Amino acid sequence: MSQTRDEVIRCRLNKMTEWAKQRRDFLAHSPKGWKEDWYIRIGGNGFRAVSLDQKRPLLQIGPGTVRKIDTVYNHFKKFDPKELKELGRPTPEKCIQSIVIHQVLRIGNKMKSILNVNKAECDELFFAFDEVSIGDIHHPPVVRCDMLAVGLRKGIAYPVVIELKTERNTEVFRQVKEFQTEILSFQSEFQALLNQALGKQYGFSFPSIGGIVVWPKSPDDKEQSYIEKLGHENNIIIIQYNWDHQSNIENLKFKQVYPPI
Repeated sequence: MSQTRDEVIRCRLNKMTEWAKQRRDFLAHSPKGWKEDWYIRIGGNGFRAVSLDQKRPLLQIGPGTVRKIDTVYNHFKKFDPKELKELGRPTPEKCIQSIVIHQVLRIGNKMKSILNVNKAECDELFFAFDEVSIGDIHHPPVVRCDMLAVGLRKGIAYPVVIELKTERNTEVFRQVKEFQTEILSFQSEFQALLNQALGKQYGFSFPSIGGIVVWPKSPDDKEQSYIEKLGHENNIIIIQYNWDHQSNIENLKFKQVYPPI
């Protein structure tokens, strides 16, 4: 008997919860030689070795998804950049996502100071996962988010959906809301998943689910009132960055523009 979409999603989220614990335990005692630009991504089918090196942002290292975390480590150890084919120019979106993950992992997964989120929005913001996908081609619709985080306010936790864009397009607000809706349908699974990722037992506030859109700064300051209108109508924090896609991305800075500080 075939499984329903809800059954498939619950099963995958439960597996991701188990893998999140394995990743956390592994990184708590990372093996000798582990590098800062090595990242273990968790998906619906297991672990992936992913590069955070800005020469190879978010490049998959090794043949694909694996179920054993030690295999991910072996993929990294065996990786030889000389064997790579020409990658072409990395996309700006991958560069931004990669540098954000790289920076937050250095400071205990804390995102608030990196994204420059206003202190009035939350006490802290913790990175948990990237490239999270719900549903598949056999169980549509497929709904994705760039990053999934945990906001913390007065000891109460809540999921936060984050989308990173290199263009200002209102379609992104629909994407955030679609993933927020999926979280509401699987509250207990997401609570267990996010708590396991952080190694905490937070009490989560539902239906409170945060949303953050990160996109480039408008060259025209007159757009500010329109941007505030979009943020207000969608109840989503908007953060902008100023980068020409060519200069050193290590200097990338973010600024919250809605709600205005």
